[in-house]
Amino acid sequence: MARSPRILITDAVNWALWRAKGIPVFPRLAEFRERQWDDSVTYQRRRAELLGDLLVHAVTGVPFYRERVSASPEAIRADPEGCLQSFPVLERGDLLEHLDELRCPTGRGEWRDSTGGTSGTPVRFYRDKISLAAGLAASALFFEWAGIGRGEWRVRLWGARRDFVRRNAVTNRLTEFLHSTVVLDAFDMSE
Repeated sequence: MARSPRILITDAVNWALWRAKGIPVFPRLAEFRERQWDDSVTYQRRRAELLGDLLVHAVTGVPFYRERVSASPEAIRADPEGCLQSFPVLERGDLLEHLDELRCPTGRGEWRDSTGGTSGTPVRFYRDKISLAAGLAASALFFEWAGIGRGEWRVRLWGARRDFVRRNAVTNRLTEFLHSTVVLDAFDMSE
């Protein structure tokens, strides 16, 4: 199927912007597309490895978990799912009270972000370029699974008012046009 000029322009602009900013969206999307066909044994093995990597990172690099979890990296690698039980459930109050202890500088272009505050007070957290790339790639794959092709129009409900205030109308309209998306403010919904 031939792509429309708008989709070709959008792909080129996204690729150039993400590449310039060091956000590896397309490599992550290729990785996710390939992994979606893994058999159950490969999936379970990879899941255990990734969980082990994440938990070892938490107890060795994140002060909040280093102080609260006694499992050693060796124990975690041997039984990541079993060791997961020893990790405290992270609650909203933990993010509000212990944000700096939950931070682990990665050197991957991190920044402070927050939720939109739809359930009350916005919660702050840290993101980096790798997490952003994974989120964008996962969203693209989810749209593929839903049968929504690139270039097909969609509506996006967004619950962060600050994002509407910070962007100007021309930039918003151009971005929405290029991405075939109409963004609506979840706080300003009417019949």
